[in-house]
Amino acid sequence: LKYTGDPQELIIPGTTTGGKFMYSLDGETFTTTIPTGKDVGNYKVYYKIVGDDNYNGTIGTTVQDLDVDIAKGELVTEGTGEAVGYFGDSIRDYTVTGFIVKIGDKVVGGKWIIEDDAIPGDDDTNTYIAVFIPEEDEGNFEPLTQEVTVKILKDHIDRIEVTGLSKVEYLYG
Repeated sequence: LKYTGDPQELIIPGTTTGGKFMYSLDGETFTTTIPTGKDVGNYKVYYKIVGDDNYNGTIGTTVQDLDVDIAKGELVTEGTGEAVGYFGDSIRDYTVTGFIVKIGDKVVGGKWIIEDDAIPGDDDTNTYIAVFIPEEDEGNFEPLTQEVTVKILKDHIDRIEVTGLSKVEYLYG
């Protein structure tokens, strides 16, 4: 099994003649409900067969178990990524946009980071590697990286005051 973000049945239900399967995750409390797991990890599923009115025997006294693993889920991206920031800033301070991250049909929230200290120039045509950090359940996903291009924004200056001149104010922009 792989992580999907939803609870998953850990086993395929058993069938028997003359009784019913009972299941447990703790080895103590048995029910006919199929055990489920959501997060990545190993689950031990206990089971036994309990006889009915038509069956006599030692059924139900022997508990069996099996190990079931849920592996990390694989995230996928849609779209084209772009690192957007201001001239003179480190690429690590840029904001990555343009990607939608999913597991199956579900959108996964999170943020992208670029672990690089480069300072892109006006004519930067390099691509950088962005790493996705999920908002929740980070340990349940395989790492996700994508290449991004750079978009440098021009700083916007609303007003520049020049002092030392005879009460003249200059507006820029």
